[in-house]
Amino acid sequence: METSNFSILISKIICFSNDKTCVTVIMSWQGHDITNRQNTIMKTDQDQFLTAMRDVASTVAVITARDADGQRFGATVTSYCSVSASPPSLLICLNRSSTIFGIVEQHRRFTLNLMAEGDEAIANRFAGFDDHMIRDRFDGIEINDQTAFDCTVIQSIEASTHQVFIAAVDGITLADRRPLLYHQRRYHSLEGERKMRQKETVA
Repeated sequence: METSNFSILISKIICFSNDKTCVTVIMSWQGHDITNRQNTIMKTDQDQFLTAMRDVASTVAVITARDADGQRFGATVTSYCSVSASPPSLLICLNRSSTIFGIVEQHRRFTLNLMAEGDEAIANRFAGFDDHMIRDRFDGIEINDQTAFDCTVIQSIEASTHQVFIAAVDGITLADRRPLLYHQRRYHSLEGERKMRQKETVA
């Protein structure tokens, strides 16, 4: 069969649903449509995805922001990364159902504070673990000796359950501290990992 004797028209219709993603391919050969050639790609299992993402080690951060009245809000996050060094910019992903999302979406400014070794209590506080006992997450806690990025939102993108905020970095505070890492649902430190490797080497 010569290529000139047939033509292929491919139309991808992507149907997002709770169950699967459908890709429908409509082919035409010698003027006759061949339909119902359908490949069904099962949607990646959500639990499997979350399990795989636990293999990603991240530096824990706390995002803080203020509302129009100056009230402070904060939340623990790991979904952020640099965008560019020229000009300095970063992005952060926030759940659209969270309080901090509404504050950042409305006021367009926030500070990203990188947690360091010993800041587990701060990370837990702003992850909401103490919300049943306190009214203000900042009560008795100061965030002032961490590396921090003061940011202004320059672009906002809706992405499913989350909002991606791309922000210009207006100011940076540097701190000479080891980062607090999160991996496999546990906190880790570089010093702790180093000591563990030394112990394994000796053994």
